[in-house]
Amino acid sequence: MTDAHLLARHLEWASTTEAARGQAFNVVNGDVFRWSWMWGRIAGWFGLQPAPFPGQGTPLERQLADASPAWAEIARRHDLAERDADLGRSIEVVADMGKSRKLGFLDYQATDDSFFDLFNTLRQARIIP
Repeated sequence: MTDAHLLARHLEWASTTEAARGQAFNVVNGDVFRWSWMWGRIAGWFGLQPAPFPGQGTPLERQLADASPAWAEIARRHDLAERDADLGRSIEVVADMGKSRKLGFLDYQATDDSFFDLFNTLRQARIIP
């Protein structure tokens, strides 16, 4: 996972650090991230009990194929703005920040906090209840 704020700090660092000039970098938050762990944390933030992890990914597109009317009703009831969001991938990705760290970029972002900060922002914008 990559928080946009961390990415911005990395872009600034890469553009102002001589050793980083002309280099390509992976940029991720820096913690260990697994969706199988994160769903429970996200559910907890919303005060919900998560469904058990089935041992393999289940794309939300498939799970929510018939949910459009229900979401429209939730959005209407809570006066929410309707937006699309990318909530998953079919595979997990592992990225390494070692190259940046060796050159001096040591920033870190806890992925839980990235999600919770985003949820607070979306709630204030009335995109989620």
